[in-house]
Amino acid sequence: MRIYDISQEVFTCKVFPGDPAPKRKILASMDKGDLYNLTEFSMCAHNGTHIDAPKHFIKNGKAVDEIPLETLVGRCFVAEH
Repeated sequence: MRIYDISQEVFTCKVFPGDPAPKRKILASMDKGDLYNLTEFSMCAHNGTHIDAPKHFIKNGKAVDEIPLETLVGRCFVAEH
């Protein structure tokens, strides 16, 4: 089986209208004389490449951790829009 990585880069992918865009903030940088590099980031859980768990739309639906991984692997069609 050939595997295709269809992941989107988090900070450049489009977000759903109304969702906050991902943000990153450099808290410490060795290039600026700090002892270490430290980055903070925030994003909506509904961003980038993901699966919409049934619980997202259906009361008492399954959460992501309740969906068997085998459900997400198999034949597919990838279209570029």
